[in-house]
Amino acid sequence: MTSRWESIFFGPPNKFREALLEETFLLLHHLKIDYGDIMSMPVSYRKWFIRRLTEHYEEQSEELKKSKESNRRRNSPKELPMGEMSSRIGPEQASQPQKGPKSFK
Repeated sequence: MTSRWESIFFGPPNKFREALLEETFLLLHHLKIDYGDIMSMPVSYRKWFIRRLTEHYEEQSEELKKSKESNRRRNSPKELPMGEMSSRIGPEQASQPQKGPKSFK
C-alpha cells in the first residue's frame, strides 16, 4: 500500500491526470492554445473555455439539424390532385401534346 506522500510525490492520481489530459487535448486541438499556456491557466478558465466550446458545438449541431429538416421539407414532393395540376400549368399547355426535346441551336 502506498502512503499519501508517495502519491503526491509521483504526481496526481490517474483519474485526475486523465481529466487534465482530456482538457489539454480539447484546448490544443480546437482552440490551438499552447501547452504551456494551458498548464499556466487557472482551472476555472480552462473549465470555462471547455464549457463554451461545448455550447458552441451544440448550437452548431442544432442549426445543422434545423437546416437539414427545412431542406427535407422543401425538397419533398408535394401531392397534387390531377385536376389541380392542369390548372397550375395552364389549360393551353395541358391540352398540347408533348413533343420531343427542344434543341438549342
